[in-house]
Amino acid sequence: MRKRKLRIRECYLLFAVTATSLIFSFFFVFSSLRASILIKRSIQAGLRPQELESLMPYYFKDILLSFSEAIQINRENAELYEKKIDYLEAALDRGLEKELGIDIKKDIEEAYIKAIKFNPTNYYYHLGLGWFYTEENRFKEAEKELMKSQSLYPIEFNVYLYLAKYYLKLGRKEGVVGVEEEIFKTLLRAINIIKYGRERNMWAQMKRMIKEVPTISWDERKGELKYIAELGADRFDFKQRKFPHDKIPLTIRLYIKDPVQEVALYKRDIRFQSFRKIKITPEYNVYEVKLDYFPNDTYLDDLRIETNPAIIINKIEIVKSFK
Repeated sequence: MRKRKLRIRECYLLFAVTATSLIFSFFFVFSSLRASILIKRSIQAGLRPQELESLMPYYFKDILLSFSEAIQINRENAELYEKKIDYLEAALDRGLEKELGIDIKKDIEEAYIKAIKFNPTNYYYHLGLGWFYTEENRFKEAEKELMKSQSLYPIEFNVYLYLAKYYLKLGRKEGVVGVEEEIFKTLLRAINIIKYGRERNMWAQMKRMIKEVPTISWDERKGELKYIAELGADRFDFKQRKFPHDKIPLTIRLYIKDPVQEVALYKRDIRFQSFRKIKITPEYNVYEVKLDYFPNDTYLDDLRIETNPAIIINKIEIVKSFK
């Protein structure tokens, strides 16, 4: 008897969930059609672009109202908040805040927070909120969300692309020192995910951003991503500088004013690989190592560069090649 009652309850629950979904679908589809018809009728009537633009506030009011109604019915549906954000951002891009009579930015933030509440493991929601905070110059909140997105989905190219954009804006707005190296490390993680020649749009975005960073360059002909920076120290520790815990083949060049007896890569206290002198210029002695082999138990952040005897390394150049 008890089992029968449980089955009846389960049937009622299933019916309630199904009914809610159907009601939501009705509201959303009906309202979307109704709003879209306004625009389509205007196009068919031959309205000029500026006249058509005047109908946009009605379109967005109708769509956003439909989402509010749907959310009232199904408050814990994270996808509803995600879709509402798309329309809120589109309205914001069109400058419709006054016409709609709402605080669009506040509504976007609240929608992201709700989406995360009901689906906290969705990296995309954290990424979106992190970039929203970045655009609002709320950098501490932005970094928290972007890092959360990375921890949830560490093999997604866009996570690193937006994290690099975050560092770029942080450096511009706050004058934070060291962001260029953070951008390079982030891009190393990104390009280690995809192969050169694929995801062309992502590569295009990355190269556009690189143009704004003076210490990072992209050589299309050679297929090289290059980072060069002043160092002014006798060592360079990849772990201390938080380089990726990964096996990333690199070419490393050091520019040292005074000749040095030895420059080497160390893993703990054991010499891992030695640099060789490749060039002497009027200003520098140039040393190079090609880091193209990693034993099973060795990663990039296990290594450090040291000179013997200790002498200042003036500049370091790190190159990631795709050929």
